[in-house]
Amino acid sequence: MSRMRIALAAAVVIAAASVMALPALAAPPLDDSATQTVKFTNRASVRLTLSTPNVNFGNVDPLIAYTQAGGTANVRANANWTLTTSAPASFTEDNGGTHTVPIGRLALGVNGGAYTALAAGGNAVSSGTRTTNAGVDTTLGYQLTLDWADDPNTAANNYQAILTYTATTP
Repeated sequence: MSRMRIALAAAVVIAAASVMALPALAAPPLDDSATQTVKFTNRASVRLTLSTPNVNFGNVDPLIAYTQAGGTANVRANANWTLTTSAPASFTEDNGGTHTVPIGRLALGVNGGAYTALAAGGNAVSSGTRTTNAGVDTTLGYQLTLDWADDPNTAANNYQAILTYTATTP
């Protein structure tokens, strides 16, 4: 054999050996999977809306008890909830007058029930369990009964008290 043939034969043998030494290529997978964990914390939440921001009894006197609708308090909550109202100690005059009327002259009726005189500070209104997206309405009504000892308001003044309603979850 000539040198050329020997070199050619050696090259063919080396090439064949190289091809056989390579691992066989596997077909790619048809599918694959992996997992992913999704987490969240759902905290207790509550939302309160009042349908009527102002209640005005108009002109009153101590001869009779006056009633006035107070609209609704709508509570939406994803846990048990409590609705309270906080009242000041007295009605005060709104334009700098100095007269006052005790807050106890105002009574709150809930969902058409009996009226209960408000006290300075916190007053229970209603409570419930978690709600739907529509929430739960609590109907508010007020009764104002003045006493002959209450001062009439001074000129250019009206009596007012700001009640703060609060809905809470545990």
